[in-house]
Amino acid sequence: MNILEEWPADLSSDLDASQMGALKRILTKRLAIVQGPPGTGKTHVSLIALRLLLENLGAADPPIIISAHTNHALDQLLRQIARFEPEFVRLGSWTKDTEVIKPRTLFEIKDAVKHSNPTGGLRRPALARLKQLAKEMTILLAPLTQGKELLNSKPFEQYNVISYDQYDSLVKGAKEWIRAGVEDDPLGDVAIWLGDERIEAKYRTMPEDLGIEVEEVDLEYEQLKEIEAESKLIDDEDRDSLRGLRLVFNEPFTGRQSTGVTEETVRSEMKKCDLWSIPSEHRGPVYRYMQQALKAAITKKFQELARQYAAASQDAKIGLWELDYNYLKQAKVIGMTTTGLSKYRGLVQSLNPKVVLVEEAAETLEAFVSVACFKSLEHLILIGDHQQLRGHCNDQELAGRPYYLGISMFERLIRNKVEFSQLKRQRRMIPEIRRTLKSIYDELEDHPSVLDHLPIPGMGGVNSYFFTHKGRETTDIQMSKINQKEAEMVVGFCDYLVLNGLTPVEITVLTFYNGQRKLVLRKLREHRHLQGSKFNVVTVDSYQGEENEVLCVLLSLVRSNVRGNIGFLEVENRVCVALSRARRGFYIFGDAPNLCTSSILWWYIVRTMAKDPCRVGFYLHLTCKKHNEKTFIKEPEDFNSLDGGCVKPCREEMSCGHVCMLNCHPFSHDVVNCKKCCNRRLECGHPCTEFCYRPCKSDCACDKANELVDQAVALRGSYEETYAAPLAYAEAATGSSGNHTSHQAGAANHPTVFHRSPVTRRKLRDSGSPQLEDDFADEGQPDRNNPRYTQPYRDFAAGGHVESDKKLAALVEREAAEARGKQLDEENFAALFCDPGDAVPVDETKKMTLVRTMPNENGGSRRVWKGTYKSPRSENASPGKREEASLLDS
Repeated sequence: MNILEEWPADLSSDLDASQMGALKRILTKRLAIVQGPPGTGKTHVSLIALRLLLENLGAADPPIIISAHTNHALDQLLRQIARFEPEFVRLGSWTKDTEVIKPRTLFEIKDAVKHSNPTGGLRRPALARLKQLAKEMTILLAPLTQGKELLNSKPFEQYNVISYDQYDSLVKGAKEWIRAGVEDDPLGDVAIWLGDERIEAKYRTMPEDLGIEVEEVDLEYEQLKEIEAESKLIDDEDRDSLRGLRLVFNEPFTGRQSTGVTEETVRSEMKKCDLWSIPSEHRGPVYRYMQQALKAAITKKFQELARQYAAASQDAKIGLWELDYNYLKQAKVIGMTTTGLSKYRGLVQSLNPKVVLVEEAAETLEAFVSVACFKSLEHLILIGDHQQLRGHCNDQELAGRPYYLGISMFERLIRNKVEFSQLKRQRRMIPEIRRTLKSIYDELEDHPSVLDHLPIPGMGGVNSYFFTHKGRETTDIQMSKINQKEAEMVVGFCDYLVLNGLTPVEITVLTFYNGQRKLVLRKLREHRHLQGSKFNVVTVDSYQGEENEVLCVLLSLVRSNVRGNIGFLEVENRVCVALSRARRGFYIFGDAPNLCTSSILWWYIVRTMAKDPCRVGFYLHLTCKKHNEKTFIKEPEDFNSLDGGCVKPCREEMSCGHVCMLNCHPFSHDVVNCKKCCNRRLECGHPCTEFCYRPCKSDCACDKANELVDQAVALRGSYEETYAAPLAYAEAATGSSGNHTSHQAGAANHPTVFHRSPVTRRKLRDSGSPQLEDDFADEGQPDRNNPRYTQPYRDFAAGGHVESDKKLAALVEREAAEARGKQLDEENFAALFCDPGDAVPVDETKKMTLVRTMPNENGGSRRVWKGTYKSPRSENASPGKREEASLLDS
């Protein structure tokens, strides 16, 4: 079927409509542009298209070129390609995948096969020429790299810095100058001539002003990591280019710089044939002049040799490509980074490729895509998302107006109304998380599969939340922003999630600043429960293209200051990446009021999270899995009172028979160390005196003290704590004691059920407890033979009251927690966005209002927007009281 003429009507596929439209565009258009928002499966579509292209590839057709912006993204794509095309080839050797990708690198393929340079090729003679040139360069630079003293006069005469007469005067004068007690002076003739004007050379390296602002340090750090990785390649070409002699310039001494000696004076002194006639105070500046002249002469000759060396290097590279070509032409798929595409462009061009696919095209600068436009190119496929991270232009002045080199070709084509396909159904985030992206992707839909994701344990269904605080930011020694309170809250929350069953690898901590990343990592390593655990703590820039496959993401925003400066958080592309990494849980830590007053984007995000249901507030809502009780966390110290559950005591029986003394916890008692005294009997008959969790001692010092302990245990029964009714009271309740006094005494000693108010007893009765009110209504002696009177006491003695008390307590606490949570949500919603300091009249149209324009640190300005919010208490307010302006509508 010719799909260029007619696209098949009914295709059985798991692709949705937008994915099918993108696939059609890829297969039928010479220039195919596909935008894939987070989680929409753009890589899946590109793999299907690539497989179809390979199945229709002819035997004589050139290979398909695959390129991605980073090594990590390229390896991810090639691992998927290996499932249906295992004979791919990867150019460039830097990869972390040693099982699938590393064996398919060109270097490893050639290393596994014995090969020799082709006859008549350029490589062998080029390597010989390079060796000869390297030797000549070493000899040329010898005067500047050898010796620990001043130079002799010979190099100066050799490079025409001084005349032969001047050289002869230096040599003869040095022979006539004899120092006392020295027959063969180790100093050269120039050192003797210079005398006391010789000083130690001290060279200072001036700091370079790279034009990097404080907030751009982290950006450079993350992006230079990829460049550094590229620079560590160890393939054929790099082995030849990086090997060679390492020459260190050695210039330990120079001449003293005399004040008042001008350049004209030095030039005049240099005209003298006898250099010994130069006054001693002028010799220092004259020697400095001779040094500079010698360096200039050597540099001139070195530049000529360098040009020859570059030409020989190019011939050696072409000779290597002659060999590589024979391997690459047999492959069907060749993968490389966009940097590698530029580096190996000549080699790739020799293959005359017709199809090029660029993954992460929106993050790839226009120059790299232009490199891929070969003369033989017939089909260019660009896949990416320009609303996520952009490419980075090293020169910030070229990134903006009027050049805009920071904009990719992908984004430029879309902005100029070139046709493209957009994927619209996401399969990553639960709806509660996806809604945070509504202000960026208005048409993004949910696939039904996201509804099957399990909730985050220990959160009571709160799978996303914006915890806001007023902890101020600071700056570390590397000028990166950090926030101590946020770091402590994140670490405490990580501990809580781990105690509730998540593993550290299932949790990812994201931040916009490298300083905060290091701070969180340090605090995680110092935490008493988390030491030795490996957490994934990364910056947003380095995490694009990733998603936490299993569970949740914690986002630390860091910025909180009185100036309203939010730095990187103003960049929509970075915010988009940060909001779209999680699958089942997403928790933000930051200063929401500061963000809302500084960015309209964050205003929309917070406004969305604050509605149906409200997921913004000053308290982090935790829910105990065992008791279903809510705990509200406001400060990092609040986590110290929790063991992963609530503040109730556990009091459950452990396998050893003792009662757990910890607070409520979700983990098994098998990992709890019981620190009560062991009750086990040793072979000698005495009780063990060790802690319960420790092994019992094999020996026992059977002295009098142990006998006393044995007697005490025999009298008390055991060390084990019990919460059941005593046996004496059980006998009284069932009539065994024979008198009414013991019944009243038992009730008085155990008031759990008996001493309650009528309302409480009514609730207890409705919750399934024995109806005891009728028993107490009769003041006479109960009939012991009537089960109606005796059975409630039997149940009570058997521990039946415990379950009733639990049900009642859980009911009361649940109602209180729900009321408290609802009150907190209302207070947070109102207090978080009210700003009584701004006297702005209420906008009855409920539209955004420009309040003021504030200057920023870069000399520009930022706008502060507000809307209308009607407090729930405004209906009951007095008529003369004006309603406060806020950042959210009611």
